[in-house]
Amino acid sequence: PQVGEYGSSACIPPRVSAASPTRLYPCYAAPAAERAHQLEFEQHEWSKHGTCAGAADADDFFAQVCNLSSAPLALLSAERQKGGSLADMTAALKQAGYPLRTVDPPHSQLELSACASRRRPVRAPRGDAVHGPPAVNRRLGRRAVEARARRRL
Repeated sequence: PQVGEYGSSACIPPRVSAASPTRLYPCYAAPAAERAHQLEFEQHEWSKHGTCAGAADADDFFAQVCNLSSAPLALLSAERQKGGSLADMTAALKQAGYPLRTVDPPHSQLELSACASRRRPVRAPRGDAVHGPPAVNRRLGRRAVEARARRRL
């Protein structure tokens, strides 16, 4: 997995299937005109991150990604409904305690990252905690696994 400066972990291939996703998962929902792009993005995320994350298959991986990303995405949606800018959304995430891995204004993107382990809560880069579901920690065991939820705003 791509964990770089945040540690290392062995690639743990899918237990059931390595087939690429063929549908959009709820947290990647997009207007009709953007669906093809979003599916390509999901397939990229699966090939770069999911195929070594120890998930059973793409459905399992994206269920975990969507679960981990639901709270920050709700925060972003609320900020957007108030007319907030990317800077406002960034500030709201930081104020809520979510560490941002990347802020990319030219592409209007924010990136958060989380790693799960049995010994620690779900953690993001630079040691800031992000609370994930206990089932994720139990399923992934001691493996440090990057579950990146990147959302085009």
